[in-house]
Amino acid sequence: MRVAFDTSVTETDPGGISRYVNELVAAFGGSRGGVELVPISMGTEWPWSRNLERHLRVLLHDQYWVGPGQVAACKRVEAELLHGSAFKVAAVADPATSLTIHDDTPWDDPPTASFYNRVNLRRAMRRAAPLVRGVLVSTDTTAAAILRHLPQLSDRMHITPFGINHAAFRPVPAHVVDQVRRAHGILGPYVLMVGPYGPRKNFPVMMRALTAVKVPPPGLSLVVTGRPAGGASAPMPVIHTGNIGDEELAALYSGAEFLFYASRSEGFGFPVLEAMACGCPVVSSSGTVLEELAGGCAELAPAGDVEALTGACQRVLDDGDRRKQMTTTGLQRAQLFNWEETATATARAWRAMA
Repeated sequence: MRVAFDTSVTETDPGGISRYVNELVAAFGGSRGGVELVPISMGTEWPWSRNLERHLRVLLHDQYWVGPGQVAACKRVEAELLHGSAFKVAAVADPATSLTIHDDTPWDDPPTASFYNRVNLRRAMRRAAPLVRGVLVSTDTTAAAILRHLPQLSDRMHITPFGINHAAFRPVPAHVVDQVRRAHGILGPYVLMVGPYGPRKNFPVMMRALTAVKVPPPGLSLVVTGRPAGGASAPMPVIHTGNIGDEELAALYSGAEFLFYASRSEGFGFPVLEAMACGCPVVSSSGTVLEELAGGCAELAPAGDVEALTGACQRVLDDGDRRKQMTTTGLQRAQLFNWEETATATARAWRAMA
């Protein structure tokens, strides 16, 4: 069975979805379990599109590539199934189609995506839903969130848990951690936040909780990676690293007191598992997909409860034995998530669709 797998999202939107696409393609290694994965993309099929401004590439992708462009590429590589890796696939019966839906962003409140993206994503999925052979989602929690809006997909939903890159995310030696700390001006103990930008990431509430901790370790600072969130004052030093590579991120996980990642909602939540794979304790939000991922190995509290989140932070900072336990159980938990298993589950789902 040959699947035309659309990788176009990696050309415009680096992030969690692009990580999923790249890692899954690499794990397949061309074929797995009787399924051959053939990458297709707008940039490859229409090379001239790479010279356009980003907003024009997005419009071209949404209005012309998702549909005739995808179908033509699928037929060119003689694939039996066309798969949209990022919410969108042609609304056609021939060729057969499938889709990965990563989260409920098109419907969340307050909105995460722009008005254009929300409208376009909803339209694309409404059109495709009656025709797709199946939908891939990463967790049971995410499946339930999506089915509230697209209940017609209930008999075509396949859970294919995502993985993490264990070659990149593993405990880092202390001398390497020290090098990365010095490079970013981190002089003492620190709490790490990864990519807390946007309403669902809950940055203001996490800041209120963290700053309410009583008698924090001397010199405690907050280290924030990715795009700065803003919108909250902090009595402690805040160090923004900007976007960093996996090697530096693994070092920061390895040296942190804990990862604070208490989102209101997520589709998957790579940082929770990446941190655990590096031996970093995690404080996260209950009642979300992050609780499902953590599997009892993190300190949890409701995303909107400042007092409860403060208590979770306090317990991790104060209790060295608890931190050691979380490190041990977290390392074991993270090992359950790998891209080889994701590829195997994906191939199984595609064969079932055929």
